[in-house]
Amino acid sequence: MLLVAGALTVDRLYRCVRLPEAGGAVSGSASLQLGSLGGIEALAALRNGAQVQLLAALGDDADGRVLRDLLHQHGLDAHLQVCADAPTGSGATFLDDEGGHTHVCALAANALLDAEPEAMRLLDTATLLLCQCEANPRASGLLMARARERGLRCVLHAGPARPDAMRVLAPHADLVVTGDRGLSELVRIFNPSGLGDFTGEQIHGLSDARLHELCRATLPCDIVVLLGARGAFMSSTDGTFKLQGDARTSVTRPALRCAEETFVGALCARLLDGESLLHAVRYSITAAAVMPLPGGQENIPRKAEVLAALNEKPRDY
Repeated sequence: MLLVAGALTVDRLYRCVRLPEAGGAVSGSASLQLGSLGGIEALAALRNGAQVQLLAALGDDADGRVLRDLLHQHGLDAHLQVCADAPTGSGATFLDDEGGHTHVCALAANALLDAEPEAMRLLDTATLLLCQCEANPRASGLLMARARERGLRCVLHAGPARPDAMRVLAPHADLVVTGDRGLSELVRIFNPSGLGDFTGEQIHGLSDARLHELCRATLPCDIVVLLGARGAFMSSTDGTFKLQGDARTSVTRPALRCAEETFVGALCARLLDGESLLHAVRYSITAAAVMPLPGGQENIPRKAEVLAALNEKPRDY
């Protein structure tokens, strides 16, 4: 079972033909969806065949009740901590027909996620733990440390690139997934060898061998770096490294709403199914690549769709 310990918000999604210019206004449609990395990545993992449980915090309010309904609609099992001192997290996403989007989020109760005994007991039935840098990093760090003690594999999606959370969480990870800016921040925090500071743009200019060297000098775990249209770069502790891409573009489409979350959720689903990191990355790139415009969680593909795109049958992958 995959345990996702992360942020969960009510996302108010506004769809329009084209995003308005600064100071402008356009008409569109509105709907309510699961928001934040924890909720979206749990959904992506579920759609790609994983048994998932989500650990998150919310308020005792109307938005909290909306989240419970949305989780039920998606069939997502969740352990929800109710916080009396904070409202449920909420956000607003504006998405146009070409995939352009902008987002504002108030994490609220997610900052109070607690690694209390009942949350720790969720590890009893898990084999893989996924955390991000959005929810309370202290609680996530305690969960990751306990999971490692029990022999569970820990995956950290190092997003958003919060130095305070990265500093706490990355040392507990068996696998870190990040973008170019996230890797730049991780290098600044953890690189002990004095290889220098690297901006996200400079990271794109590195050769595969040099990027692998940078990853190995930064953290003693497997690292996957999402590099826009170039694809996803895998640097493994066993010395192997490989850049994988997809001709259809993919996470490869980081500007596409939910593409990165789809990659991470699909990756965890495949790792949970016993795939090697190399094959799991290949699958996850395809999962993100086949998302149609304009993106968004309603377009997160299911396992059968991804396998069809790979021209493979279930269990033959």
